[in-house]
Amino acid sequence: MKTQQWIIRDYDPCPSSSYRPCNNNHTYQSYGINGLGNVWCNRGGGTAPGGSFYYSNADGSYFYQNSDGSRYYNNGNGYSRYYPPPQNGQ
Repeated sequence: MKTQQWIIRDYDPCPSSSYRPCNNNHTYQSYGINGLGNVWCNRGGGTAPGGSFYYSNADGSYFYQNSDGSRYYNNGNGYSRYYPPPQNGQ
């Protein structure tokens, strides 16, 4: 089993403009890259639990959560789904 090693850097821009949605010129509070090549970026706070973040995976899929709690998933092969913000704290 391959051990996942995380590299964490605080208050740096995302590691590469090729990662979605890093090409929107966001500044990220922190990011990490594991041994499988998957990347996560934390974009800071918001009303959503866990704040605003995204995952860009080595298989081409990606997921992000916005500060309002809305979420978006794309599998990198033509399927995507948007989840609206939760209503009434749910």
